[in-house]
Amino acid sequence: MKTRTLRTLALASAAALFTGAAAEAARSARPRRTQASEPPPREEEAREDLRREDAKRDRGSARPLKRRRGREASLEAYDAALTAYRLGDFNAAEQALAEAIDADDDYMPALALRAQVRGAAGDDDGMRRDLVRPLKNTRSDQDFRRARADAKTLSGRPAEALKDYDLVVEKDPGDAEAYLGRGRARRALGDLDGAIEDFGRAVKERPDHMTARVHLARAYADADKIPQAVKELTRVLNSNRDFSMAYEVLARILAGQGDDRAFAAWSRAIQLSPENSRVRVGRALMYLKKGNKTLAGKDFAEAVRIAPADFSPLYHRGESWCRLGMVDDGLADLKAALKLEVPDAEAATAMGDRLAENKLLKEAVAMYTKALTAALSDPRAGSKRLAGRALRRRAAAREADGEAKAALTDLTAAVAAAPEDPEGWLDRAALYEKFFEPRRAQADYDKALALKPDLAAALLGRAGILAAAGRTEDAEADLTAAIKAEPKLAAAYDRRGRIAAGRGAWDEALKDFVKSVELEPGDAEALLDLGIARLRKKEFWKAIAALDRSLQQKGPAAPAKAARAEARAALGMTHQAFDDLEEALRADPKSAELQTLAGYVQLKTRIYPEAVRSLDRAVALDRKAARAYHLRGLAHAGLGELADAVDDLHRAATLAPRPVEELVDLCHAERLRGRASRAIDACSKALQIDGDRGWAYIQRGLAYLANGDASRAARDLDDGARLDPPRPQAHLARAIAHAALRQYKESDRAYRQAMALDPGAKSADLTLGEDPGPAWDFRARIDAMGSSIEQDADDPYSYLVRGNALHNAGLYDQAILEYTRALEADGRMTAAYLARGSALAAQDSLDAAEQDFRRAVQLAPADPMTHLSLVTLLTARRKYGDGLKAGIIALKAQADSPYAESFVKAGNLRFFLKELDRAQENYEYAVKFAPDHAAAHNGLGLCHFSRKRYEKALESFSRAVELHPDHDRYYRNRASTFVNMGQFENAVADYKVALGVNKDSAMVEEYQRLIEASQARVGARVSSK
Repeated sequence: MKTRTLRTLALASAAALFTGAAAEAARSARPRRTQASEPPPREEEAREDLRREDAKRDRGSARPLKRRRGREASLEAYDAALTAYRLGDFNAAEQALAEAIDADDDYMPALALRAQVRGAAGDDDGMRRDLVRPLKNTRSDQDFRRARADAKTLSGRPAEALKDYDLVVEKDPGDAEAYLGRGRARRALGDLDGAIEDFGRAVKERPDHMTARVHLARAYADADKIPQAVKELTRVLNSNRDFSMAYEVLARILAGQGDDRAFAAWSRAIQLSPENSRVRVGRALMYLKKGNKTLAGKDFAEAVRIAPADFSPLYHRGESWCRLGMVDDGLADLKAALKLEVPDAEAATAMGDRLAENKLLKEAVAMYTKALTAALSDPRAGSKRLAGRALRRRAAAREADGEAKAALTDLTAAVAAAPEDPEGWLDRAALYEKFFEPRRAQADYDKALALKPDLAAALLGRAGILAAAGRTEDAEADLTAAIKAEPKLAAAYDRRGRIAAGRGAWDEALKDFVKSVELEPGDAEALLDLGIARLRKKEFWKAIAALDRSLQQKGPAAPAKAARAEARAALGMTHQAFDDLEEALRADPKSAELQTLAGYVQLKTRIYPEAVRSLDRAVALDRKAARAYHLRGLAHAGLGELADAVDDLHRAATLAPRPVEELVDLCHAERLRGRASRAIDACSKALQIDGDRGWAYIQRGLAYLANGDASRAARDLDDGARLDPPRPQAHLARAIAHAALRQYKESDRAYRQAMALDPGAKSADLTLGEDPGPAWDFRARIDAMGSSIEQDADDPYSYLVRGNALHNAGLYDQAILEYTRALEADGRMTAAYLARGSALAAQDSLDAAEQDFRRAVQLAPADPMTHLSLVTLLTARRKYGDGLKAGIIALKAQADSPYAESFVKAGNLRFFLKELDRAQENYEYAVKFAPDHAAAHNGLGLCHFSRKRYEKALESFSRAVELHPDHDRYYRNRASTFVNMGQFENAVADYKVALGVNKDSAMVEEYQRLIEASQARVGARVSSK
């Protein structure tokens, strides 16, 4: 509302409300009956005509003189009543009408006018009693025809009244009362423009007709023309400050605007018309909005006392109490209202809704039936739509009550009654879906969308049918349109996320699931979807948090616990993972997916026998479960049962829709069985499906190497190292392949890359679980090429390759001799200085090692490897400041193409200097540039661990373990985190895996000590319980 309009309204209401005492005194001083003002000439002529007609009828008849004089007295009283009614003095009008009716109880206009007065004052029972006789009136003269039309309007038959009003207006275009009556009829029929026109004409004919002005104001308010409504009310209240009906309309406008001044207006209306139940209900509803149940209850009680047979007070009080949680009291009122006559279809439908919400389905069906009857008898233009809505609501109640066929009958009637209403088609489509009739459901959704193309619910429903039929693109288009039409429709985001997840687009899926949960935080299934998406994105802690919330909201227990078990297993929380799996299997013991997941967790923790047993059960439950066969094949390989492993992996490759991983693992198993040609075929098939899978190139390269084809092996291994996360074993294999091709410089560089990732790496094969044996030992492979390498003694890098093999085997003295020979052949050979420096550092000859590294830096200042080697040595010597300077130089050397290793080394130095913020920043940069760099994740975990952020540390260490599962230090760091978190069972599991990875005698002893200490803590905790 505009400021000027509000100011006008405030002035009008203030003028009315704050002069109450004076107005009351003036009113009490007036005569008991307001004297009739002189009627206008046309009206007086009409009165004379009526008297002449009466005289003609009485001439020659036996009608007594007393009767004629009664009519004359009635006319005089009627005139006075009409004047009082126009001025808004309903008390005086009713008193005058009582005298008119006493004088002549056959004068229908008096009865009709009293019905209007009583209706305006809220006396609905009195109004109905007065309407009985005017409705039966058959006289056709002006006053009587208008009286009959008024009676029809007031009794709910406005369409029938229009004919009489039209005839009255045609005969007397200046009849203000006829225009007023016709305006009321048109307003009842929803024709607000026509109503405003008629009320305006009535005011034009009689500017002092305050009742007509109030009706005009109400019509303006209905049409949302608030300024015009305020203008009319201002005139009325300036003329008559005791007009209760004006205060009632004013109060409704103020309440609709959320203006607290509505309280004063309601109170003044109640003061002027204490027996008007409508205004008490209005004030009660206003009190409820402000949270004052006590005062609202008092007003409701008064309204019910005043009009015990009126539907409105009981309905509003019952509806309000139900909404506020006072269900028993509310339902008692609603049940009482059921026995009363409903005013219209909308009120009956609203009451049916409230009954249905409170599970009173039989009563709701009865009320919807009343609504339907009222709608069918309603002449207004929108009555068919109201009938359709009543049928749809009754169908919903019947469906909830188990009467599905009756519900379908109602919905069919609803679409027949209102075929232009898309909601009917929408509801029937939803019911057809429940009856498993997707074609009919889609046809109804199509009809609903033809009527309203942006109907979000219809788009959502049709999308579900299309997705189930495999038409995911069309379904996704519908869901996107639904979101555009209704941006806060959580279900549309969730379904679109599921479609994206189905095609593996987890980034898109995650965005939609996050939005869905943001809109509906308590939706258990959406939380489950979000948890699974975060799991697939390797956001394990966030996944666990979402899955926890899903379980708190009573979501599907088995899938939520299964997903949480997978997330916990990825974090190394095997004890909790097995607990989740046990509960999930208890709920669904015949689930092949759960048995498969159990096998997966057991496989990750290298409990191979248990993994095989779980996967046996999974395969028995589902003979087409590709993942179960795949995992069982890996478990058999872990036990050294390669024949069984090959059979299972071959079966998995046959069943999987895109068997890339299955074929790569089959290639690995076939090579371990000594069948290199079959291994090559398997990886070639995998690469035909996905040509960017680096691990497939590495495995095929190893197969070529095993088959003696070094050229193809080197090409595949180089491609694999470029595409796949850095693996030290793959770089060692590259070094072997390039050495076999007599490409000694490339071989040496590959070896340096392997040592940078893991100085303890010795085997050129990532196994499926068993010990690879000497076949892939780096030194053994290089030694086998001894004669060919000796023939290339003129290449200084050949000495480096021989030295690298000796260095890898721990024969540092011999390695230093080979590196020195290389330098004798070429004194400016940077790689030789780096290699000899590494061997000297391994012998703890740190001064000599530092000299070699610094010489390498002088020779190749732009090579980050030289700086990084120096950084590593300076870190070991605890010269952190010098090391940091060298690290910064290494970073600058790679300014154009960030080198993750530089950031890792810098992060290590910062960590040792206890500059945790800057160390963490370096590790985060490394992860940003190389997300699959295990050492970077490990360093990030150490920063979190030092700050006691154990959950974040656990996530980082787990990522390092996943990327480099054969590095015992990562398991040890994660185990230490578990110890600090009090999860000793998980610590024991990680220490055992570390023990299996690192067979060094000193480390074996250390890990056994740590295992025993953690087991003792577990035992102490159990005994304390």
